[in-house]
Amino acid sequence: MRTNTDVNAAQIRVHTKNAIVTLEGLVANDTEKDMAEFDAWYVFGVDKVINALVVRE
Repeated sequence: MRTNTDVNAAQIRVHTKNAIVTLEGLVANDTEKDMAEFDAWYVFGVDKVINALVVRE
């Protein structure tokens, strides 16, 4: 298993259905948001990623 230390997953919820991954929750910055989406695409069998993460201000 690969762990991405650039993403704090404590406030991220992941939902999957029919090879579609939805990411929801809070992240610290745009880089973390992008990395979380990249990590979701890294999983075999994923056809679509919906990145609904919100950057904390």
